[in-house]
Amino acid sequence: MISKKFLKIYPKLARYYRGKPNEFIQDIIFNGENGLDEQMSDFVGIYNQADMIALKSGTGTGKTATIAMLCLYQLFCFPMTLIPYTGPTKGQLNDSLTKELKKWYRKSKIFETGIFDYNGTGFFINCHLRDEWKAMAKNVEDTVAMQGIHSERLLFIVEEASHLTEDVYKAIIGAMSQGKAKIIMAGNPDKLTGVFYNIFHSKTNYHLITLSALKSKNIDKKFIETIKDQFGEDSDTYKIKILGDFPDREQQSYISDKQYTACYQPTEKIRRDKISIGFDPSRGGDESCAAIFDGNIQVEIITYLIPDVIKLAGQLQNKINDLFRYETMFVNIDATGLGVGVYDFLKREKDIGNIPEQVEIHLTVYSEKVIDKNQYADKPTELIFNIYKMIESGEIQLLEDEQQKEEFTLRKYTYDKFKRYQIEDKETFKKTIKRSPNKADAVCLAMKKLYTVYAV
Repeated sequence: MISKKFLKIYPKLARYYRGKPNEFIQDIIFNGENGLDEQMSDFVGIYNQADMIALKSGTGTGKTATIAMLCLYQLFCFPMTLIPYTGPTKGQLNDSLTKELKKWYRKSKIFETGIFDYNGTGFFINCHLRDEWKAMAKNVEDTVAMQGIHSERLLFIVEEASHLTEDVYKAIIGAMSQGKAKIIMAGNPDKLTGVFYNIFHSKTNYHLITLSALKSKNIDKKFIETIKDQFGEDSDTYKIKILGDFPDREQQSYISDKQYTACYQPTEKIRRDKISIGFDPSRGGDESCAAIFDGNIQVEIITYLIPDVIKLAGQLQNKINDLFRYETMFVNIDATGLGVGVYDFLKREKDIGNIPEQVEIHLTVYSEKVIDKNQYADKPTELIFNIYKMIESGEIQLLEDEQQKEEFTLRKYTYDKFKRYQIEDKETFKKTIKRSPNKADAVCLAMKKLYTVYAV
């Protein structure tokens, strides 16, 4: 139980340190010494001013320890506070913040007073109010439990926030609508998608903080040198683990964001030539898409939400005739979904003279043979790597379209048993971007004229 002697002075102590988290940590936890480095002291100071904090960090900066100290400060100075904390797995909950809370409480001056107690999943005031005045682990997958959290004072802690799902985040934000609520989202910036990434790349109410291993007094400098020597200062590994920055590319993706956006500008290899159209048809409810190139310059990306194959083919025919310049023109159509119907319609229109003879109409079947079978496991991989290679060499100029960029830069690859490239299958990738990568597919089809194709 809490010491009776301490209960007499507690209200005065709580009022004194309220609004002074750095002083609380220095006096109560570090026994008068300054135990935090400069960037951590800045973070703790910001906690007082901001209700919403997003914290990305390199390896070994001490972010979890400092968050645990802030939890102690919040629980000590603000009675009846509820602190739900969550991570991507149950192990993450028990192995990180719970352990740090116990550790720093046992090291603090207030440990002997018995003001707090703890068990396997929670840390709470040591009296009958423990259910309303505590920090507790919450299952990241239990959105219903998140929505059911109610208190006059709330502090949400999200560890490894890069892996937080949108559903859980919405539940947390919904619970924050009541009383006095704060949130700390913290993690290593190792993903280029998701809630955490979006917070740092859009206008929000979050106060954004970056913790660098270079500025941390906790990390062994030999570790920094090892990462630098092994991967290089320009590597994504160095950016994530040392600088606390997001990588240029998704892990195991081939093309970086930086490489892709460089293709917005022309190079000496960019040239206008014959018009080519890549057409990726609808597959049961999603959009159809046409990518149009003049040589290796993308001039247009068009989406169609037309379920009727005749109307869809008619729209494509109109575009073909509008673009025709009395020279050879390529149209390449994906055979899946509505593709065969569109292809048959255009072929008939060409046969009766409604589409110029110089327009070559091709149909791509993704099960067809791979040209470079020593490098690529299947046709979809070969087609997208054709674009990757053009991006790398500056041989293609692309439109500034955010969806199209995501479809090229976020798609992962692996190797098959013959050590050939194999792109992430479409159904898996759709779960990442929440749509079908129709724009990237259309671009790949438009550029397929560089391969052997089958003309009508």
